[in-house]
Amino acid sequence: MATKRKSYWNNKEKALKAVQKSGINLFYLSDELKNDKEVVLAAVQETGLALRYASESLKNDKEIVLKAVQENGSTLPDASPHLRCDKEVVLAAIKSCDFALLSASSEIQRLLWETANPVATLQSIVDKEKLEAKFCQDEKANQRLNEAL
Repeated sequence: MATKRKSYWNNKEKALKAVQKSGINLFYLSDELKNDKEVVLAAVQETGLALRYASESLKNDKEIVLKAVQENGSTLPDASPHLRCDKEVVLAAIKSCDFALLSASSEIQRLLWETANPVATLQSIVDKEKLEAKFCQDEKANQRLNEAL
């Protein structure tokens, strides 16, 4: 029986079905499957709480952490310290759970602590940073074009 159980939790196809039914089933999977992006993504889409059982490397994967905190913002403490400093990730988390701000980096907490509307404030900061990044990309593209001419 133990062999059957062990092979079941090492089988990706069966594991995907299990985590799609209940993301918490990620807990029972092999370390290899806890490090499989497709399996972990399916688990956190079903419940963000599954992030707790993902491998450390996938707790540092922005796509996975965003899905987890969008589904359940209270999972922010399970994200890597690097992603708890990411404004876009923290914004997604506090949109679904006000208390997620307590797990954000101290820099983000200081930035938002005394604002009347932390979600709106952080949204405007994220939007501004995305616009600046796009502008920088456009500038670099223009520079390369000018150099080529």
